[in-house]
Amino acid sequence: MTFLPTIYLSAAFYFFLVWFGAFKRDMNISPQQKRISWLVLIVATIFWPIVVPISYLERISNIPRDVY
Repeated sequence: MTFLPTIYLSAAFYFFLVWFGAFKRDMNISPQQKRISWLVLIVATIFWPIVVPISYLERISNIPRDVY
């Protein structure tokens, strides 16, 4: 039962590291843009486990019934 939360948390951590690496490489941004980037990075990481199942449910609800 702890397998699914572990996958979600490891994916969130992985994407955080990828986005953080891209954020660190970008040197041509203002201090205000840096604050906004940090906010987006933190919010995206926190809501990752919530957004993925919702988007999956939306995606499968748009599949025509005759495909099943």
